[in-house]
Amino acid sequence: MSQIKSKKPNYKFPCKAVRRYRNSGGLGKFKMMSKRKVSFSEKYSLNGTNYTIEIISTGFGDKAISTITNPNIKANEKGINEDGIIILDFDTLTPNLKNSTTDIIDTWYRARFWCWARENNCDVNSRAAWTFFKNSDPSGQEGNNWSYEKSQRFEKFYEDINVGGYYLTITYVSTECGEYSLSYCRDGLDYIDDGVNSEDGHLFRSGTICLGYSSGGNSGVYDSGQPLEWVIPRSRYWAVAFAYWCEYGNWMDP
Repeated sequence: MSQIKSKKPNYKFPCKAVRRYRNSGGLGKFKMMSKRKVSFSEKYSLNGTNYTIEIISTGFGDKAISTITNPNIKANEKGINEDGIIILDFDTLTPNLKNSTTDIIDTWYRARFWCWARENNCDVNSRAAWTFFKNSDPSGQEGNNWSYEKSQRFEKFYEDINVGGYYLTITYVSTECGEYSLSYCRDGLDYIDDGVNSEDGHLFRSGTICLGYSSGGNSGVYDSGQPLEWVIPRSRYWAVAFAYWCEYGNWMDP
């Protein structure tokens, strides 16, 4: 008895693009577009506003672009072109997949960042905001434990950290370009007894976190600031080491 086999496109499953997207927490609906092109579509909700993000990627995931749809998006909004494609590079418009300079993960994060920036009155071209967003679980698996504020001169980010029962709020103050930034933890002073030298905990009485280099209690962002990409993990490490110091009285070496 002969069996009739259905004729289906002989597509090679693009495991690399799928694996990279799924391993980073992506849950969007997968679609095979052609032999060398795939897409993922997901719903993204912020402040009660629903966005639909579509990621179009090569099968390897090395190049990707994204589109965002929402009834309230205007054609002339910053960071998005007339076709609804997100401008993924700060300096170069990448309107098609062939010319893309971002991979599938960076593209996905940038699409989510565009939605987040729109909902938080943040400039979508702010390098500082983008730097903090991509370093703070943009997949949304952990949930946001930080907030954003724009001042006249600086971008400010407030991050809540709990280390072994020590509740700390780190304030990051950065220039919009993200090249100069400092961090502060004024509530960390509440854990320091009177008469104890706070600098032993790498925290000045002003609340400035000592991150090394030329930082001091009265340091200014432009005078002693370091790139935000470096300040973020350094400050998070400080929070862990500071809690250890408060508990045991000595500094934890990295």
